[in-house]
Order: sequence, then structure tokens, then C-alpha cells
Amino acid sequence: FCNKAYTRGDLSKEMDSCVDALELTHQTHNTEGEGICYNNMGSTARAMNAHRIAYSRCLTTAEGKVLTIETPCDATWLFDKSLSLAQTLPGSPFKANTVFTRTLNSTLNKVLVQASNPEEARRMLRDCLDTTQSPELLARAFFAAAI
Repeated sequence: FCNKAYTRGDLSKEMDSCVDALELTHQTHNTEGEGICYNNMGSTARAMNAHRIAYSRCLTTAEGKVLTIETPCDATWLFDKSLSLAQTLPGSPFKANTVFTRTLNSTLNKVLVQASNPEEARRMLRDCLDTTQSPELLARAFFAAAI
């Protein structure tokens, strides 16, 4: 939901694109799309935090709630929201891999940004391994565990 060629490395523009897409997915009740947006926003927020780029924007959800996206921030809530949405998707061949990928992203955020909780990150990585039989995804998890 965000084209890096369009944003050309401008992280504020990238976050704007993510928030615009999130607004559309909220309005259309597209749970899978919302999860993708939160995941991309988490990655973008983590990059913005690393470069000390300030950002603030509010949006109104389909339920009428006001959501504020700001950096610097703890991106964990964005990854966790993405994961919780993935877990609500109906069963499909992609659901397990989606849940795994979102869990891995959340875990990597904890490992990279919140190194104060490595036990939780290890537990989450073990949970990731239990959710997939895909050799590619298992390889990603083992790589992440080595970081």
C-alpha cells in the first residue's frame, strides 16, 4: 500500500501514503488491508524514529474514533495491531503465513528497538516457529533469532 518509487525515500511521504491507505481500508471495512497498513506504518515509524523524523497526523476511523499517528513513537503497538487483525482473518492458505510474518515483524521490533525485553522476543519467535511449516518463513525466523 506504499510505493517506494513514489516516495523516493521521503519517510514522511511514505507515512502519509500509509495513513491515506489506512483511512480507505477503515472506510471499506477491509480488515486484511488495515493489517497491511498497520504493518507498513510500524516499519515506517521505526525508520522515522531511527532518523529522528517527527510526524503527526490524525485520522477518524469508520467507528468514529480519532487515531493519532506520531513519531517518535514506540512502533510496537502498530505491529501488534497488525498481528491482531491478521489473527481475525478467515482461514485460508495465506492466513498462517500472514500471522507468522506479522508476529515476526512485531518480534523484530522488540528485539531491535526494545532490547530490554529479549525473553519476550524469544518467546514470540518460538511461537512463530509453531505457526508455519514454510521453509522460507522458517529460514527468516532463524535469521531473526540470530540477530
